Amino acid sequence: MPSQLPPDLIIRISLVRDNASIQELDPPIWRSFKVSSSVNLELLHDKIIAPVMGWERNYHTYYFQPAAPKTSSLSNVVNGDKPSNTTKTENQSEMDVNAKLIDRDGHLECQIQGDEYRGGTASKRDSIHYVQTNTTASDVMHVGKIVNEDCIRKPEDATIGDLLKEVGDRCIYNYDLGDCWYHCLEVEKIIPTEEANGEVLIMDGAMRCPMDDGDGSAAHQTQILDLLLKTRADPHDNETARKLAWNCFEKRSGLNVLGSFRPEEFDISERRVALATALGSRNSTRNMTKVFTNGKPFGMARIGQRHVVYKKEDDKFDHMGGYMTFHETFNVKPDPKDATLCYNCGSCHDLKSCSRCLSSFYCSRDCQKAHWGAGHQKQCKKEKRAHDKYCKEMETNSPDPNRFDHDGGFLPIKKYIPGKLRFQVGDFVECIVGEDVYGTGRIVKLNYRAPSWTPDHPSAPYQIKMDRESADRLGVPFQRALIYSDWDDDLKIRRLPEKKVSRKKGRGKRAK
Repeated sequence: MPSQLPPDLIIRISLVRDNASIQELDPPIWRSFKVSSSVNLELLHDKIIAPVMGWERNYHTYYFQPAAPKTSSLSNVVNGDKPSNTTKTENQSEMDVNAKLIDRDGHLECQIQGDEYRGGTASKRDSIHYVQTNTTASDVMHVGKIVNEDCIRKPEDATIGDLLKEVGDRCIYNYDLGDCWYHCLEVEKIIPTEEANGEVLIMDGAMRCPMDDGDGSAAHQTQILDLLLKTRADPHDNETARKLAWNCFEKRSGLNVLGSFRPEEFDISERRVALATALGSRNSTRNMTKVFTNGKPFGMARIGQRHVVYKKEDDKFDHMGGYMTFHETFNVKPDPKDATLCYNCGSCHDLKSCSRCLSSFYCSRDCQKAHWGAGHQKQCKKEKRAHDKYCKEMETNSPDPNRFDHDGGFLPIKKYIPGKLRFQVGDFVECIVGEDVYGTGRIVKLNYRAPSWTPDHPSAPYQIKMDRESADRLGVPFQRALIYSDWDDDLKIRRLPEKKVSRKKGRGKRAK
């Protein structure tokens, strides 16, 4: 490892409403992570931001865009001084003056107008955007609507340190140019060269990542977060709680959800596993991103690649078998040494390949030993065979004829996780018992199985005894008012505040 490394950055990334106001969603959906300032923007997107936030890899394209810091270096404008490269007319206030930031190559970096000086960035087509256009992602069609062609730069040619240099510096990251999931990356701390090690770490975070293909930042605020805030303010507002539950249930089949969508859920250990998995894998291919179809399978795989077909459960397509088919191409060939990260810690410095498989890269012997024990020991021989096969393909200039239509398996929607049920026996809950029909009661059994169910019938997470009021309203004898919930989801079953028991006051002291 070099004696002196570039600085490391501790960055806070949060979802924002748009790329003009840079106003965080409320409640904030954010993560804090450490990364080397030398990591290029493509690797940052693919191997770090996607797993840290919870987005799917190799699905949508993206761009990075410079943004003004909260304490903007343009404070002279806010304080009433004109920028040197602007002019002001008699009818303009100081805050109406356009400010233009010019990068070191003479390109227009960003253009901010009016109140956007107070911490925003302009949504300007003539500002520099680091856009990944070398991709088959469907949302790449929107690039021309966002930025002028001569303002597009390759994300592989820039590092995060080129955009973020000082504490408080910010940039915009827009994931999925169709839906537009806007993020703000802000430097919280700079670790100096004498203390830097290049390791990627996720430090903290809050709230669940939205669903891929979920309509974007602004829609998530109105459809999910605003309702969540209302339920927090008034736990007895059943109408809002049910609307929120329904909107969350609609996201059950999202590729990065496949189960119950719980907006307040954040598991840092889960994100760390996802980060380790991404770092220990090949770069995304981009020549065939994830594509959904229920038609004839197709694929695009070149030398050193493999095309895989998955079936994803989706009960919205019961008329088509209850699933959607999606295709993806993976790299079998090793990543370029100068365009990958350490398979163990995520450093981009002084990488060397495993001497046996020549496919995994490490920044030190310690990282190689750690990754060997974490799983590479079982994969090394397989990686070696794949590497030898790739070399033969290169020698003959002939791709593997069997590279297409590999079975990736079936991805089910998880209705509940048996060991991680949210409620306990005795909890007071509301259950859906029909279309827009609800009943209340208490949980009497977990992981319930009816005597008549066959062995292959899945258990139900909860059995509930309805209270007398619900039984009477539904026309069911109270003694037989037992139901079960097949989902551990707020639409099907949600906890209610305990009922207040009113007690009549006594008429007086009892006579002795």
